[in-house]
Amino acid sequence: MPLLFLLLTVAQARAQEPPTNLELFRRTMEQQLAGVEPQLALADSSLLCYGSSVPQAGWDWLFESVVFEKLGGKRALRLRRVDATAAERPLLHYVPMDLNVRYEEARSGRRILRTVSSRLHLKYLDERGELIFSRELIGSVSDTLARSQIAAVEDPALPFTIGKRPQPSRLKRMAEPVVMALITGGIIYLFYSFRSN
Repeated sequence: MPLLFLLLTVAQARAQEPPTNLELFRRTMEQQLAGVEPQLALADSSLLCYGSSVPQAGWDWLFESVVFEKLGGKRALRLRRVDATAAERPLLHYVPMDLNVRYEEARSGRRILRTVSSRLHLKYLDERGELIFSRELIGSVSDTLARSQIAAVEDPALPFTIGKRPQPSRLKRMAEPVVMALITGGIIYLFYSFRSN
């Protein structure tokens, strides 16, 4: 019985862990790809070439894995990475523009508002080489988490998953030294008042 309770407690704690920044980046890219997927007029198991003229070594692989999972796995498209200037068609051309993690103070001082966003430019040329769409796509996901969970959702090996931490308010920064001075002054006062008695 105690073992069952322990397993349930561990499972519940894991369920309450927030998703990592990398998982949220994946979600934003899935949203971006889902927005243009209906315009890829391709039959299942047909060939789709994809490529980027400006590969971002730090996170280009992330979008590529989303393409493989959503188009290769879900629709059974045959995918081939090509040079973006190649004449092979149909071609999904993408340019990774920006990945951003932003933390802000939430209304309750114990929680942090986290916003994860990605910007991509996607362009699709059909098998005849006609431009079907070309647009910049922005995806974002927001949630709240405890300040103590920030380190757990970031991955130091992937610098783009590390966000800028919120700065304390100006009032807080000014109040902290004043409080410390009052405490120190109170201790010194008490020390001398007990000594004089």
